[in-house]
Amino acid sequence: MAIERVKKVQIVGFQELKKPVIETLQEKEILHIENTFSKSFSWQEVSSLRRIERVFRAFEQLGEKNFLGDIFPQRVFLKKDRFKKVDVKKVESKLREITEILKERDELLLREENIRQKIVNLFTVEFLNISLKELTSLKKVELLFLKISPKEKSKLSKLEGVILKPIASLGKKEVIPFCVRKEQKEKVIKILREEKLELLEFPISIWKEFESYSPIEAKKLLEQKLSQIQSRIKELDKRLKTYLVYKEELMVLYDYLLNENFKDALTESFPKTKRLFILEGWVLEKEEKELFSSLNRFREKVYIRVREPFKEELPPTKLRNRPVFEPFQILVNMYGAPHPASLDPTVFLAPFFFFFVGICISDAGYGAILAGLSFYILKRKKLTYSGRIFFRLLSLLGLSTFLVGSFLGSFLGISLPFKGIDILSSPFQFLLFCFFLGFLQVLLGVVLKVYLEFKNKNYQRAMSFLSWAGMLISLPFFFIFKIALFKFLSIGAALGILLFSSQSKNILKRFAIGLYELYGITRYFSDILSYSRLLALGMATGVIAMVINLLAKSALSIPFVGFLIAGGIFLGGHIFNLFINLMGGFIHSARLQFVEFFSKFFILGRDFFRPLKIETRYVALLKKTKE
Repeated sequence: MAIERVKKVQIVGFQELKKPVIETLQEKEILHIENTFSKSFSWQEVSSLRRIERVFRAFEQLGEKNFLGDIFPQRVFLKKDRFKKVDVKKVESKLREITEILKERDELLLREENIRQKIVNLFTVEFLNISLKELTSLKKVELLFLKISPKEKSKLSKLEGVILKPIASLGKKEVIPFCVRKEQKEKVIKILREEKLELLEFPISIWKEFESYSPIEAKKLLEQKLSQIQSRIKELDKRLKTYLVYKEELMVLYDYLLNENFKDALTESFPKTKRLFILEGWVLEKEEKELFSSLNRFREKVYIRVREPFKEELPPTKLRNRPVFEPFQILVNMYGAPHPASLDPTVFLAPFFFFFVGICISDAGYGAILAGLSFYILKRKKLTYSGRIFFRLLSLLGLSTFLVGSFLGSFLGISLPFKGIDILSSPFQFLLFCFFLGFLQVLLGVVLKVYLEFKNKNYQRAMSFLSWAGMLISLPFFFIFKIALFKFLSIGAALGILLFSSQSKNILKRFAIGLYELYGITRYFSDILSYSRLLALGMATGVIAMVINLLAKSALSIPFVGFLIAGGIFLGGHIFNLFINLMGGFIHSARLQFVEFFSKFFILGRDFFRPLKIETRYVALLKKTKE
């Protein structure tokens, strides 16, 4: 609804006060720090945080899989005073115990994988009932093994005098042993390679561990070792499960260490001299007094200066909206921060986005499900501030869908006896209604541009856009109602566009640029035509819902299991239809705001006002976060 006024803050103090000042500012959450701090800071750079992350991954493997857990990740809700009093030594001692267990477990897992690989390698020679010691004890000859398919046997003609009798099979190939004199080995191998025949590779490095055993005996010994390792891993897993009760404490410790490392990295990034540090940022005008009072205890060693932004400075943007419009601010956050000299578009886009999503989904049943589920989550689940805003938006979109779906007479694809308009039998009427909504939003965008130009004292540009607003209003009315007044208003608007589109003092040049700008009327009409997507998405939802119902009805005729199949089709189909059309409705409705509406007046700023606060990842502090 409004963009808050902000002021520039400069703080200079002694080096020893850096951390206390930062902690105070984190507590108050009123100062936006200038971008002197590297954005590259992350938990991966801190070894203690990596260790806790490793513990969390192990807990996830041991814990039960929960679908809702992916949607609502576990959070610890704490008051700030409790967060600051975390017993670091106690939790770190538990972390060390868990880390030792994981260290042993990781080593065992590595050994387990190694043994499994050895067993796999022994598979190729397990048919041999001979030990490696016996195999290598031959003095004058060497035993080779050939892997060969039936089609390749004809290639063995060059190996005269060799007895070739298969002794085993490996897949589609046979294993054929043969003896060669040691001095002839290289020659035989060369012939085999030329004929592209494959010799069996011996896992000598593995077999040497069990040189007194045959491969099958070695495999049994490895399987015994594997069983022992697996038993030990199960014991360690049981021990790890006893530590699951400490997960929340570890989450608090993680965020405590994260915040401590963040403060250290932040204070190191400040410009400084040998004795002093310098901190620059922004504060909301209404919180200026609170800034001074919060740092009052440092007044003898810290200097604070607050001033209006210079003309060349671009301050961060802080939006302020009433609770009913606050959820729609998500869209503005997605697009980008408006320029401080611009305006907050939230209140203007809210009613359009509200009804656009409802039109795209257009089913009262889906709206009731969406609104009901969102209200349930808001009441039953502990959510962060951002989470509550998101589900408040979903509940509003569910209400919109219910209202529009009731007007169109559709409930889970079933046609209701009462309806304002039948979108399937009268699509052209509804298309005209969509165009009318588009016309209103595009016109509003131009009017907002006129307001901004007058506000910024760009009177000539304001008159140009005012002429466009007049053109957009008068021209359709003239063609529809044939009233002469609108004809003259259209001509007057066109003259205004010709005169005010350029600031050139050359009359001919101004006229030429004005003529070129008049061609822009096609851009406005193409923007309005873009709103036809609302009809297309609305019809698609209804048609898919009807098809799902027909398929479910057909399945009822299947003997014995027809009821179950029909129920599965009905529930699964409508859940899929709701999800896919909610996504489509949200994306396309947002696109209409970003492309057709914002392009008329929106001016991008730098970034949003994000006050310095306690950095957390798993802990939600029980104080409303200022966004």
